[in-house]
Amino acid sequence: MLERLLLGALMFWALLSVLFRNTRTNPIAENLESDLRNFIRRYTYPKSYVEFWMDVSGMETNNYTSRIFKNNLNPWGMKVAKRRETTQSNSYGLDTWAAYDSLTDAAQDICLWMDAVKFSKNISQLDAFVTEMKSKGYFVGESAFTYYQKVLAQKKIKG
Repeated sequence: MLERLLLGALMFWALLSVLFRNTRTNPIAENLESDLRNFIRRYTYPKSYVEFWMDVSGMETNNYTSRIFKNNLNPWGMKVAKRRETTQSNSYGLDTWAAYDSLTDAAQDICLWMDAVKFSKNISQLDAFVTEMKSKGYFVGESAFTYYQKVLAQKKIKG
């Protein structure tokens, strides 16, 4: 019941965002996508993962407007890495959120995270991708289905 109520509120917010959004292309997203494409290729993940991570990034940052994105250049909503190789700087991070010196560092770090958790390289659908994220501990406190619905809602807002 609560999930339906939250999903309804999210969809209402998504509708309002579509009605009042800026329709110009987002240069931040374009730069991030370019960097991410290079690292996805270098780390031998499927090309489709670029789109999946960009969808996640749009949702996690509310289309690159969140405080954590603006202050930390953190497009993934990542927490500080404690037991893996990382490009996080955390010289100016907020709370326990990861901070990066550049979007290039952030793009590489998501690939380092995938390697560290042995993320599957055989996923072709966004819903399965989100389920894999959940199984690897990328997000907690909500179901994979709920997270997936949030990603889809934000993806519709971006157009």
